Parts: sequence; C-alpha cells; structure tokens
Amino acid sequence: MYTTYHLASAQEITTDVIEAIKAAFKTKPVKLTVEVEDNETGYLLSNPANKAMLLQFY
Repeated sequence: MYTTYHLASAQEITTDVIEAIKAAFKTKPVKLTVEVEDNETGYLLSNPANKAMLLQFY
C-alpha cells in the first residue's frame, strides 16, 4: 500500500495526520520519507527568457 500526503507546510503535521497514518497502516511496517515539494512553475518563470518562451503559448 502506498499513500502520499501533500501538506502546505510542516506546520500541518498534526496528531490528526499521525493518527490517520496509524489507522491506515495499523500494524504493518512503514517507512516515512519527508521531502520539500519543488515549485517547478515558479522556478521556470523566475528566468526571464524561460518566462517569455512559456508565456508565448498562452
């Protein structure tokens, strides 16, 4: 079983989130990985040349 939780910030990791994980996986072994989600759109638009090229299609 595989589940991904997308949170706006680490501040949203509450006991409710932990309890939901525990309820979903019960006694099964789990592995938790935490990573920062990249804002790819913001990154691409931060370069003026990329921004001009991307916006020409809209």
